[in-house]
Amino acid sequence: DKAEEVAPTVDRRSLVPDMPPRPLVVRQGYNCVILAKVGGVPFRIVLDTGAARSLIRTSFAEKLRKNKRTKGEVYGPRPMSRPVVLEGVIKGRPSATITEATQVGLALSDVTAGTQGSLEVCFGEMSDCSDPMILGFPDLARYGFQVEEDDDGHVWVHFTKLGVTVLAETPGQQMDSAC
Repeated sequence: DKAEEVAPTVDRRSLVPDMPPRPLVVRQGYNCVILAKVGGVPFRIVLDTGAARSLIRTSFAEKLRKNKRTKGEVYGPRPMSRPVVLEGVIKGRPSATITEATQVGLALSDVTAGTQGSLEVCFGEMSDCSDPMILGFPDLARYGFQVEEDDDGHVWVHFTKLGVTVLAETPGQQMDSAC
């Protein structure tokens, strides 16, 4: 399976006492990335359970606001009531300050039932955001995010409150998108 390939574990019963540890064969890791549509246009979005906020790259938000197919699904930029300082897991290590947000309507297509789910997300705008769109933990929790890997290495993402299941990209397999 894909998770096992990233950091393979050892069967401890097969270890020989007092022998040095065997080298770990390191393979490419991966993020949880799915396709979502904005105004019918597919885009890749990173699902990040370690992100305290949903973020959008400012230049990407500007493109969505200007594009005739997507601008109807975008509201903003909206000034925030106060600047928000983004910190990593270690408190006191700020990485950026955001002062504006853009709301985006996202559509998800269930790959098993063919149904559609929609969600409205308010993304903090960040000029140097690592990815065009990152759906953070609070929004993932709000929509009932669950994830699992099947025996064939496919990563299934469930949004239980939307009744939608989608496939995540895995290494060597990238879905078609405009981003």
